[in-house]
Amino acid sequence: MIPNATIAAPAAKPSAQQPRRGPPETAWNLARGAAVFAAASGLMTLAGWAFGVEALVRVLPGLAPMKPNTAIGLILCGLALMMHCEADPPRWRKIARRALPVLAGLGGMVILLQYLTGWNSGLDTWVFGEALVRDGLPYPGRMTHAAALNLLLAGFALAFI
Repeated sequence: MIPNATIAAPAAKPSAQQPRRGPPETAWNLARGAAVFAAASGLMTLAGWAFGVEALVRVLPGLAPMKPNTAIGLILCGLALMMHCEADPPRWRKIARRALPVLAGLGGMVILLQYLTGWNSGLDTWVFGEALVRDGLPYPGRMTHAAALNLLLAGFALAFI
């Protein structure tokens, strides 16, 4: 035996799949569930507008309907969040997961600017215009102030994750 010699531990075998850094798997599953819920609720709302199904457009009878612009924003944010849950996405998905929520956030910003300035961008009736005008509301197709602000904040928060 050689004095003052140390015995090195055997090197660990590299695993085929490296563990994900960051939040535990439960958090990723929760994020995936939220992404699916957001995108699915947006898709169901658009289907409600397309096929005239009132139950898909309103959460409860008597409440204001979800506007198509809000539904599109939810779909964009849901898709972006789902792409953020991928461990090693391809380059195009890395770009898309930044661009999609920015589009949603810009949509919310345009709606807020319309409320603040009285300007009409035409974005409100871009999708399902005739059905929205028949609703009889003062700003047909325009999401509420709160929905626009939430879409702006959620969109830019997702873009900067």
